[in-house]
Parts: sequence; structure tokens; C-alpha cells
Amino acid sequence: MIDTVETKKILLVEDNQDDAILFNEMLAELHYFDIDLEHVGDMKSALVSLSKRDFDLILLDLSLPDSWGVNTLFKIHLNAPDIPIVILTGTDDDDTAMEAFKAGAYNYLIKDETNSDSLARTIHYSIERHRILNEIEQKTRQTNRQKEFERLQLLSHPTDCPISAKEFGSEPLSNSLPEIFGELVEECEEILSKALEQQALKIDHQLTDRLKAIANRLGNLKGGPKDVMDIYCLALKNKTNTEPTSKSRAYIEEGRMIVLELMGYLACFYRNFFDGNYDKNFN
Repeated sequence: MIDTVETKKILLVEDNQDDAILFNEMLAELHYFDIDLEHVGDMKSALVSLSKRDFDLILLDLSLPDSWGVNTLFKIHLNAPDIPIVILTGTDDDDTAMEAFKAGAYNYLIKDETNSDSLARTIHYSIERHRILNEIEQKTRQTNRQKEFERLQLLSHPTDCPISAKEFGSEPLSNSLPEIFGELVEECEEILSKALEQQALKIDHQLTDRLKAIANRLGNLKGGPKDVMDIYCLALKNKTNTEPTSKSRAYIEEGRMIVLELMGYLACFYRNFFDGNYDKNFN
């Protein structure tokens, strides 16, 4: 039982108007919370709402006019990873429920079996569970990030690397060309985000071409492995600074592959350089 009445901001994503009215009525009956409800009927509107304000919880129907099934949950969770999501379903389908839980849902409600009391309990338990998990994540996030950056620091100071900016007598790009260095960090941040989308939604963002372009640019600037690691470390720090542990871990895992791929393309650039192909980009 909640001692004081709190206001909970809830986003209801439901295209069926009758169901939306029913949930609106049940929410109005709740005594535990004051509800600030926003209702939208499609994925596009939901993403707009999530970009404009914060919510305490999302009630999500998986079957929308512009998105269907567990993919709907993937899209919402990707854009609102720090908001608990409760799935609304018309059938008691265990397989769908399990898929939803694996994709990040906190709970699910069968529409025909839901009443104001069960809705109140689900909202309260989902928000409380989210609060507890956040506390745990905050305690572990700093430790995990510190360990990762210690590993990256070792990689950024190789003891026996034949190709580096030192061979050309140049300073780190962060010192010599700070504006360009900042642009490369922003590009790396975007690639990290696109890598997660590519993994979750199976969308080809052609990241290989973008990484090759960065490697070419770094090579033309006489950048070395240390510059790659400086760029990547700062991009990773920016992306994981405020993210929940689960998404930070995903950035770290995808980022390891990205930085290794970028190192390989930079090595290819210099191999072409030393072979006399000064004006050729690698393919």
C-alpha cells in the first residue's frame, strides 16, 4: 500500500479506441496514483512523445498500424531503454510473453482479464522493480566502466606497434586538431548507436563503409592506433555515461568489434601507403 498519492506519467500506446477508453477508465479509478496519461495510437506518435517528455511507465499494445509483434517492443525499448514497459495483449500466449520478457518487457496484461486492481498492482510492481534495478545498476555501472577503460588504456599504449603517428613526428589528434578530433568522436558515437540498431532490428546501416572512411581520414591525418583508441574511448564514455547497465554493456560489446575493425582498416591504409599507393583508398 502506498502511503502518499503520487503522480505517475504513463504513455498508453494502443490503436484500438475501445481498449484505449477502457484502460483510461481503469486508470481513472486508481486510488494509489494520480495518473498523467498520454494516449497515442501508432509507433510514429509514440516515438515523438518519448522524444518530448519523460514517462514513468509505458503500456504497449504490440499490434499497431505501423508496427507489429515483438519488433514493436524492440523499437520502443531502443528509444526508451530506461522506462519500464508493460505489454497489452488480447490472448494468453506464453510464447509471446516469453519473447516480450527477453526483449525487455517488465510485465504483460491480458486485456479481457485486466481490471483496475490488477492494473494498479502491475503498474506499482513494475515501477518499483525498475527503481530497485536502477539502484543496483548505478552501483555496478561505475565499476564496470572503469574496468573497461583500464583495458582500453592498455590497448591504447601498445609496446610494440610498427605503425603509429610517432613515425611521422605528429602529436595526438586530440591536441593537434581538436575540432576534427571532436568530429571523429561524434561519428564514432553515431556508429555505436547504429550498431545497436543493426543488431536489434536487423537493419544494414553499412557501417563497414563508414569505418573505412574514418580509417582513410585518420590515415591522411597521420593518425595512429593511439588516436583510434582516444576517439573510441571518449565516444564510449559519452554513450555510456547516463545509460542503464544493460545498454552500456551492449555498447561495450559492440564497440570492441568496431574498434578492432577500425584498427584493421587503418593498418590497410598504411600498408597501401608504404607500398607506394599514396593516393588510393582501400576497398
